[in-house]
Amino acid sequence: MLYHDAENRFRGIMDLFHSIGGFCPEIDFKGKTVLDIGCGTGNGLLAAAYLGADKAVGVDIDLGDYGDSHLDTLAAHYKIDIFKLEFIEDNIEDPKLLGDRKFDIIFSYDVWEHISRPREALLTASKLLAPGGIILISVVPMYFSPIGSHLWNYYPREEFPWVHLILPDEEIKSRKNVEDWTWNHYVTLNRLTVSEFETHWKEAGLYPVWKDYQHLPRTRKLAAFEKKILPEKTQGIRQEDLYIERMIVLLKKENDVKEPTQKSNYKVSRAKQMVQHKLAALQKRLMILPDGYLPMDPILFNDAQYIDMVFRLLLSRKANAEDLAYYQNLLETDKISRKDIPQLLFESKEYERGRFNILEYIHKARLEMIQTLLPAADVIVDLGGASPSWQEGCLYGMGYPHQASMLIIVDLPPAIRMLKATEQARVVTDYGKCNRIEYHYSSMSKLEFIPDSSVEMVWSGESIEHISENEGEQCLQEVWRILKPGGYFCLDTPNRLITRLESPHRLIHPEHKIEYTPSQLKEKLQKHGFEIMEEKGLLPLPESQASGQFAPEEIVKQPYFSDQIDSCYLFYIKARKPE
Repeated sequence: MLYHDAENRFRGIMDLFHSIGGFCPEIDFKGKTVLDIGCGTGNGLLAAAYLGADKAVGVDIDLGDYGDSHLDTLAAHYKIDIFKLEFIEDNIEDPKLLGDRKFDIIFSYDVWEHISRPREALLTASKLLAPGGIILISVVPMYFSPIGSHLWNYYPREEFPWVHLILPDEEIKSRKNVEDWTWNHYVTLNRLTVSEFETHWKEAGLYPVWKDYQHLPRTRKLAAFEKKILPEKTQGIRQEDLYIERMIVLLKKENDVKEPTQKSNYKVSRAKQMVQHKLAALQKRLMILPDGYLPMDPILFNDAQYIDMVFRLLLSRKANAEDLAYYQNLLETDKISRKDIPQLLFESKEYERGRFNILEYIHKARLEMIQTLLPAADVIVDLGGASPSWQEGCLYGMGYPHQASMLIIVDLPPAIRMLKATEQARVVTDYGKCNRIEYHYSSMSKLEFIPDSSVEMVWSGESIEHISENEGEQCLQEVWRILKPGGYFCLDTPNRLITRLESPHRLIHPEHKIEYTPSQLKEKLQKHGFEIMEEKGLLPLPESQASGQFAPEEIVKQPYFSDQIDSCYLFYIKARKPE
């Protein structure tokens, strides 16, 4: 392995740790004992030691499989104490040499797909995890994704996605004369899917504290190749598995004692976590490590060049003479280090004014709402639920966690929607979390095609504001008719008490027909016979409400949800048709 390849992998692992650390404060290596499963050449161990781990242990089934790791050279370049590292050649599925050791952080970086028995490996990892510890597993690419074969040097994604699912194995090898070492790693891939891995962590007594499944867009080109996939190679596989390229999960033990303040501290520190995540993205873009060094370039920028570069990236302007003098003085007097400069600029008023994007926060808050507040239901109607990105629709695309037998998506015809639709079918039957998804192109106030008392939940995600008040009355009548007794009508919508501060003379979106206040909408629901079971505000703006001046930057200081719905940018209501 060339030195720059080893260094690139080391930096890639560092990027992963920094980006996830922005969301999960437990990814803190200082003083920790760490285990790297599938450590290979030891780059993950170097990253852990660089970030302050007291001991970094790596286990791999064959430590001699990868050739020269350049470990000593990398350790010397980054001033890492190599004696903190320990390598063990063992099989993590049934280890003989790890004994009863316990580790604060266990991680596996893009190795899990090569483990022959991933279930047994995760059971072992759970046993090795110290109380309060965390397991981080990154898998890329997932086997059933377009490059899941790992043969991209022979079959690039752009030319031949899903080659391993389209061609017989003997033809894959012979057509490009794949070398034996690469071929051996291909044929031993475990073909793990997300749903299988989710089953494994439950069996291991673990639960996810954070997860990220990277979905690829279903482009026209990929859809054409998808049709060529051999059915015998994807038996029992959901279409969703074909488009999940990366899976990253953080796992903890179910029986770990949780501090009473853990949840509230997480909410309070959300703004700080957002900054940390953006810092990690900036570090990746600049190729800088936490101490401010630029390992891609052997010559370091001087302080003035570094300050100016960060100003250009974050504030879109040059650092003026006053800026340079201020930050250079702080650096020269050791009051800050280089890594503090992006943090200070992220927290500045100038950055908030110039770069704040309320849509980013709306999207994240609504994701959490859909994933945590919506009830389970077997037959669901989603009003306005078509998506330009997901054929399965917005509800499941945004992470609705519950299984259903039927989802009926009601939306306007694709040609007249503001965002043109990409759904290619009126019926979807191969989506894993729902047996059948049907599209019906109609106004949400006209639901005559749905039988009386046949639905357990109706969901209206930011859609009722797109129809007039009279149409809204018709919609509520129809929802009442199609719901079973005891069924739920859940919806979220902008709050006019707050949006009028942002836009006093017009509605906030050109397609909105009306924006309700919470009391107006609750009154309408109760008039039609609904019981209000739960109400929640999204993105609180209490200071804006009190002052009468819209200041969206206030959102970063607040949790996503509040019980004081009148002061929130959006509000959510769960209503019920009485039994």
